[in-house]
Amino acid sequence: MDYKEFDVAANKNLSDRLADLLREAGIRFEQCTVTNRGRRPLYIIRVHPHDLKRAHDVHAEATRREMEAFVRTLRFCRRPFSNQDMLLALESNEAGYYVSGIYHGEPFAPTRYRLVRGGWDHEHCYLCWAKVFPGEEWWVAHPANCEDEIGLCLDCYARLFG
Repeated sequence: MDYKEFDVAANKNLSDRLADLLREAGIRFEQCTVTNRGRRPLYIIRVHPHDLKRAHDVHAEATRREMEAFVRTLRFCRRPFSNQDMLLALESNEAGYYVSGIYHGEPFAPTRYRLVRGGWDHEHCYLCWAKVFPGEEWWVAHPANCEDEIGLCLDCYARLFG
C-alpha cells in the first residue's frame, strides 16, 4: 500500500520531532530527504493511509501544546477590539487570494494596494481561531513582540491563565 505524503519541512529538527511523535503513537510512516541541486533539502514524512487520521490528531495536539507553551511566555492586556484601516492587494496571489493586512500609516504603492478605512473588521484568537468583532473584549500580547498581533479570546485566556 502506498504511503501518503503527510508533512514536508525545511527543518530537519522539526521533521525528526514529528517522526518521534508518530513513532511514540505507533503510527506507520516513512521519513525521507529530498535534495535538489542548488536548493535546500526537504524532509518528507509519508504516513500509511490507515493511520492518516491518527497522525493528524497527534500532529494537531503537538502543535496545540507548542502554541500554548509559546503563549504562556507572553504578557497580555485586556482590551476591546476595534476596526482598523487595512491595505488590500489589487491583484490576487498565485493561490487566487487577495492579500490584506493592517495599515499602520506606512507608505504603500497605490498601484498594488488599496486603503480600506476600517476594513480590518475582525481578528482571530491565536489558539482556537474564534472570531473577535469590534466592541468585543479580548486579550492582546503586550508589548507586541511579533510581526502579527497575537490575541486570545476570553475563553482561551481563562483556560490558560485562570
